[in-house]
Amino acid sequence: MKYQVTQQYARDDERLMANFTALAEAKAYITTRLEADAQQRLNIVYRLFDRKQCLQEYNKAKAGALLHEALYADGTQLLPETINHGYEVQDSHLHDVAAFYQLGDARDFLTKRLTQDVGMGHQVHYQIIKDNMLIETLDSAAFAIAQQRDEGGMASSIAFRPTPLNTSPRPSGTPPSVMDKAEENV
Repeated sequence: MKYQVTQQYARDDERLMANFTALAEAKAYITTRLEADAQQRLNIVYRLFDRKQCLQEYNKAKAGALLHEALYADGTQLLPETINHGYEVQDSHLHDVAAFYQLGDARDFLTKRLTQDVGMGHQVHYQIIKDNMLIETLDSAAFAIAQQRDEGGMASSIAFRPTPLNTSPRPSGTPPSVMDKAEENV
């Protein structure tokens, strides 16, 4: 894979997060991550690499002086070309699309990608693979159905509906209350 995305917290080392085959997908992934970080008020620096050359840095100004030296961008360490023991995303033609260290990142990427595919009317199929074992399959048809069901506002079938009791529950052997007798005489 040609493009790598790294992540660096202010007082932490730079880490490889994901690999991509297309530049547009790498930039879209970084944009999604930046939006999520802004909602949580996190200042994380992301770097986009093209075969060991840093193309762009995101959020570096926000991190300020607290930022440690970048390992890959400054060339103090070699950037790995592949993610070992990570989650690979493949399309229906078994071409590698991306690779991630975290399964949640792979699922988030595919959710966004499937949303775009469904919006454009494409029929695609994706697989998440780890160590040559199939973890999960996702396709645009099933995703579209699930999305329509979620947007349809289906009410939950489980609801709390208490039934009225004519008398309150009592331990066995206790006499009925005076209130019950008063109601019977009315």
